Amino acid sequence: MHDVIKVIRKIKPDLVLTHSHDDKHRDHKCLSLVTCEGVWKAWENILPSLGERHRVREIWAFEVVDPFSYPDIIVDITNYLQYKIDAMEVHNSQHDVLGGSNEICNYITGLAMVRGYLNGCKYGEAFKICNILPRSI
Repeated sequence: MHDVIKVIRKIKPDLVLTHSHDDKHRDHKCLSLVTCEGVWKAWENILPSLGERHRVREIWAFEVVDPFSYPDIIVDITNYLQYKIDAMEVHNSQHDVLGGSNEICNYITGLAMVRGYLNGCKYGEAFKICNILPRSI
């Protein structure tokens, strides 16, 4: 938690991306919870040794293997899909778990096509808003 707070206070992002609370993978769930709480705590007037407090405007959760029933946001990734595929190629610890490199590529591309269709573009990426703090407008 302190590492998350320290990084947020150092980088001062407006947006943080994390795994979904609803992901079935225990590590993904835990990371999501720690990240969301760390974002909240980074704004509180506590732990000054971890840097000057910072308020993140939004936290978005992304899909991995478990698609969202109703995403809040879909971003056009038509020009960036290959980067996502390339990133998974080097994540070789997951190749056997997920059926091999070709299956991973097909899944990523297929889901991106579905999300793109919903957004009126070729490929899309879906997110759920998971802010703990209310939006400040």
